[in-house]
Amino acid sequence: MAKRGGKHAIEAELAALNDLRFGVADESAKEQLRTALRHKSNHVAAKAASVACELALSSLIPDLVEACARFFEGPVETDPKCAAKIAILTALRDLGHQDPDLYVGGLTHVQMEPSFGRPEDSAVPLRAVSAQALVTSFLDGGEILRHLTDRLADAAPPGRAEAARAIANLGHPAGVYVKRLKVLIGDDEPAVVGECLCGLLSLGTPFEFAARFLDEPGMAAEAAAALIDTREPEALKPVIEKFRRSWDPLEREALLTLIGTSPLPESAEFLYGLATGKEAHTARLAHAAAKRRRRWPEYEARLR
Repeated sequence: MAKRGGKHAIEAELAALNDLRFGVADESAKEQLRTALRHKSNHVAAKAASVACELALSSLIPDLVEACARFFEGPVETDPKCAAKIAILTALRDLGHQDPDLYVGGLTHVQMEPSFGRPEDSAVPLRAVSAQALVTSFLDGGEILRHLTDRLADAAPPGRAEAARAIANLGHPAGVYVKRLKVLIGDDEPAVVGECLCGLLSLGTPFEFAARFLDEPGMAAEAAAALIDTREPEALKPVIEKFRRSWDPLEREALLTLIGTSPLPESAEFLYGLATGKEAHTARLAHAAAKRRRRWPEYEARLR
């Protein structure tokens, strides 16, 4: 990262930009932000983008676009860890910029940087931001889905999971089939399949489809989380049934913890029944799960 005036000068620039958050967004402040967006320091430009977004300065969108394009050039030297690009694309998305070009560029960007051992891709968070931003662009829904489908094969699990989340947010009818196929093919990372299941359920897929994966190796917790997230009593039933037939102590503990996150009265009754049962270890786990519920005080007297 190129420096202008050394570390202390950069720190002074960042402090000055931070002070703008508490002032009036007048022409002087806007000009200060424009100048900061042209700064060689990616941290200064990133801070300027965040402040511009916080102040809702949509008039700075052209300056943000210009700055972002510059940090895609020689990115390892100009923008280590993608700090500027992530902040700028986030600001553009939140300010309502709908041109898809930068979002598509960010969605496919890979930035290998030196690290201890093998070089690491620092652009995974950038691709995640770009996936969500692309959903808000004016690009045709089918084209957006095509780009996001490609990202379901991202080399990094968080990239695949964020693509699945973006497909659900897009709400395109064909997205159901894309996510369904991804679930059936599987993934080395259970969280990716879990994210797909959450999206499928939010798009109206029957609970029975997700419940099938409660008995898949390594998938019980992910499938249970997706079902519980629907907040539907019928979706909670297969999770409770899975707990009752599971013999794996770690799996049973994970399922009870997830059941404890459900706001449904049915989950409360189930936990309180276990907490007052004869099996001491299960009772302790259920008691701990029940205590995480918001309405815990209402039931504490019953447990005593």
